[in-house]
Amino acid sequence: MFISPTIIQHGIIALENEIMRLERVHENCGDEWPPDFDPNDRWIYDQLLQEFRKYKASGYEEQSLNGKPFRFFVALIPSYINSNMDKLSQASYLELHHLYSETYSP
Repeated sequence: MFISPTIIQHGIIALENEIMRLERVHENCGDEWPPDFDPNDRWIYDQLLQEFRKYKASGYEEQSLNGKPFRFFVALIPSYINSNMDKLSQASYLELHHLYSETYSP
């Protein structure tokens, strides 16, 4: 799936925020992780963040992203939208919503 510069820009922010959240959970909980926490997720998000940054640095040369790490990112979109609704343009909102719907539609 081709990923637009808009998605990449928002994706970098969403991934950075999720990585920080996971780091805080790990710091606060140590080895007593909550049920929804998997310390391996941070590695997946970090790898995808590096890919998004490379894509941005390349001048957004056409690139296709898919697979498990990409689906992990797309799963962050609803909470990212909810947290940033007042900052998102309508075009960005629609693009993010479309990507989520397209990825997770039956």
